[in-house]
Parts: sequence; C-alpha cells; structure tokens
Amino acid sequence: MPSRGQSKASVLERFGLADQEHPAVGKPPISRWDYRTFSVYFEDKHVINSVRHHQRSSPPQQEVQQ
Repeated sequence: MPSRGQSKASVLERFGLADQEHPAVGKPPISRWDYRTFSVYFEDKHVINSVRHHQRSSPPQQEVQQ
C-alpha cells in the first residue's frame, strides 16, 4: 500500500489507475482513490493515509444433522 508522503504520480506509477477516484473536498482539499483492496487519501498531491478494505471471512460451515 502507498505510504504517507508519496505523491499521486508515484502511486499512479506503482499501482496503476484507481477503480474509482473521488473529487477533492474541503480546505485543505482531501481526495480519495479506491483500489480493489485498499483506499488512498490525499491532501492536495500527497498521500496522508492508506486504508486496507475489510475482507469478510466466510461463515463457518455448520454440520447438517440427519
């Protein structure tokens, strides 16, 4: 995952195009790029945080009694 301080250009070069890009909001401008397994938050043109998406585990198999 991208680390704090990386530029948008370096994230794009290493991870490719995001699945979805959210426009910047607020002051300072904060934007988000969503990838399949993680999201990257940017302040202007630099990473401020990366978050791994929760991966749902499959429920345990219950034995069927006859």
